[in-house]
Formats: sequence, C-alpha cells, structure tokens
Amino acid sequence: QKLSALSRRTAAEFQRAGVQQGEQGQRLDALEELCGPRLEAAVRQAAVQEAAAAAAEVRTQLEERLNDSIARLTEAVGQVTAQSDERNAQVSEALQGLARHMDSGFEDLQQRRQEVEQRVQRAVISADKLWSWRTEVAAWRSDVDSRLTSLASSAAQHSAASAGAEGFAAGSRVQGPPRHNARSAQESRGSAPGAPGEAAHNAQGGLALGDDADSERSARGDAGGHVGGRSETLVDVEERVQALLDPALRRERKVYA
Repeated sequence: QKLSALSRRTAAEFQRAGVQQGEQGQRLDALEELCGPRLEAAVRQAAVQEAAAAAAEVRTQLEERLNDSIARLTEAVGQVTAQSDERNAQVSEALQGLARHMDSGFEDLQQRRQEVEQRVQRAVISADKLWSWRTEVAAWRSDVDSRLTSLASSAAQHSAASAGAEGFAAGSRVQGPPRHNARSAQESRGSAPGAPGEAAHNAQGGLALGDDADSERSARGDAGGHVGGRSETLVDVEERVQALLDPALRRERKVYA
C-alpha cells in the first residue's frame, strides 16, 4: 500500500512537474516571442556599436598613419626646400661668378682689341713712314747716282786733260835741244833763267790737277761714304721696323683668327 501510495504520489508529482514544465515552456515561448525583437535590436545595436568601434579604431589608426605620413611629408618637403635653397644659392653664386668672369673677359677682350687696333694703326703709320722713307731713299739714291756720274765724267775729263798736258810737256822737253843750233842753244841758255818759272808753272798745274783729282776722289769717297752710311742707316731702320711689325702682325692674325 505504501508503495502504491508512493507511486501514485510520484506519478502525481511527475504530472504536476510535467504540467509546470509545459507551462514554463509556454511562458518561455511567450517570453521569447516578446523578447525576440528586443534581442534582435540589442544584437543589431551591439553589432552597430562593434562596427562603430571598429570603424573608430580604423579611423584612429588611419588618422595616426595620416598624421605620420603628413609629418614625414612635411619633413621631406622641408629637406627638399632646404636643399633646393642651397642649390639655388650655389647656382646664383656660380652665375654671379660667371657673370663677373664674363665681364672681366669682355673688358680684357675690349682692352686687347683696343691694343690691337692701336698696334695696327701704329703698324700702318710705320708702313706708311717706311714706304715714304723708301721713296725718299730711292729718289736720293737716283740723285746721288746722277751726281756721282757727273763727278766721274768731270774727273775723267780732267784726268784726260792733265794726261794730255803732261804728255805735251814731256814731248817738248825731249824734242827741244837737238833741233836748235848754238844760237838757239844760247837763246835757250839765255832763256834758261825762265825755265824754273815754267817748270814751277807746270808743277803748279800738275799740283792743281792732282788737287782736283784728289778733291774729286775725296768728294766721290765722301759721297760714297755718305750714301753707304745713309743706306746702311735706312737698312737698319727698315730691318728694325720689319722686326717690330712681324710679331705685331702675327699676334694680330692670331687674335683675329
């Protein structure tokens, strides 16, 4: 009886528990039906929050990376700007030095050009002077040659006349004594005192002719020496002028080349 009563009680308890479990299941279903949208909304909200947090984290990381990139870019731009400024300063200094060098070279070129022009002018003037000197020397030489020719002809005439006079005097002295007789000998002896005068006259004539010849020879020698000295002087002048002109002309040709 006790066992049957216990079994009945147990069965009743099991029924009561089954009923309560069914009721609780119904309540859970109803609660789930009631809480499902809220849970979905909460899940959605949690997902949105997680997505927002992830986006915020990504945004933060991107901002940090962007800031780092901007900082590196700013530093690189600053370095490039400094290098470009330094290079610009170097280029400006080099351009200024080149401009100064070109200015000095241009001034030097102008100065050399002026010097070359002055040398060319001096060379032209020297060439003109040399040409005028050559013309004068040629005229002077022709004049001296004509004078020397006239002096030589006059000297030849004087020498021929003096030679004829000496031959005539010698012939008269040789042929005179055999032709005359005693009277003529006496006359000749009588005129003997005058013989020294004639001899003296002939001697004076010979001396005069000798003096004329000596004077002509000395004049010719002086003229020749003067001509030689003048010609040597002009030759020296021409050589010096040519020696001065040749280097100047060579330098001018190099400069113009």
